[in-house]
Amino acid sequence: MDMQNERLLRLTREAAEVVCAELRQSGASCSNNMGQTPNGYQTQSVGGLFLECDGNIPVRLWTPWGRWMAWTAIMGNGDQFARTMEALKRRLGLTEYLPYRTLPDPQGTGPNREGPVYMITRVDAEELPPAAVRKQRRPADELEEEWRASH
Repeated sequence: MDMQNERLLRLTREAAEVVCAELRQSGASCSNNMGQTPNGYQTQSVGGLFLECDGNIPVRLWTPWGRWMAWTAIMGNGDQFARTMEALKRRLGLTEYLPYRTLPDPQGTGPNREGPVYMITRVDAEELPPAAVRKQRRPADELEEEWRASH
């Protein structure tokens, strides 16, 4: 793995640690799933990172290795998640990439929500390169091997 990928891998882990720390700081509960491998079949980024939210709840990172559920926000209320997001906007330099939206529900089971998704521009003082969603996905098994080899 080259130095640029090593740096991005380190910043990916640090971004996940920041999210967990800010969830806990706000009083919400957070379980650490950082031992999981990103899902290479879903949402690979190029260059940098994205933070996917479910409304005001941070749920996963989009990384060059796939979508990573590095934590689970177990319990919290609206005020706690709002405080978490304010802290994350400061520490991760979040820029809105996709807005929050309600999608049509073809099964009639209730509203289908999505987003928002933010581009992460830094981890504390360290800048990240601009992120884009990878249009031509890399093979998931190749990504998993690269991820595991770096640990």
